[in-house]
Amino acid sequence: MPPKTVEQQRFLQIETRIHLHACIHACNEIKTLGFTWDSKLTFKKHVNEISMKMHAAVRSLYSLRPFISQAALHMVVTAQCLSIINYMCMIWGGASTKVLRTVEKSIRACARSILLTAKYGPVHTQITDTLHWLMPKYLYQHATLFFWA
Repeated sequence: MPPKTVEQQRFLQIETRIHLHACIHACNEIKTLGFTWDSKLTFKKHVNEISMKMHAAVRSLYSLRPFISQAALHMVVTAQCLSIINYMCMIWGGASTKVLRTVEKSIRACARSILLTAKYGPVHTQITDTLHWLMPKYLYQHATLFFWA
């Protein structure tokens, strides 16, 4: 069936001029703008990278803990770690609960470094009440509502 409008004719002319002289291969993951997409869209690879970055940031701050106040430490950890989490949380925030648990563990580690609690001490209520942070599930909901508002 021939194209009916002038726009359709131009589109067909442009489309026929494109020639690829290379093979396009499928890959399991791709990284764009710092975000790692996997082929099954589980976001597991990206969440693991987030977790590693956060743990590295927290470890680098352990030596500063005796020398700065809790308020200053809270500000530094919030700036370093939560900026990593907030980046593209609208995309990876809808991942499975199992995948999001990795980020939750990292958030708890950050909170323990600020609150000076033991490694396995409970900090969930202090994260929301004292530090005013959101867990990944609620962060995703907040970002989604903020975007659509």
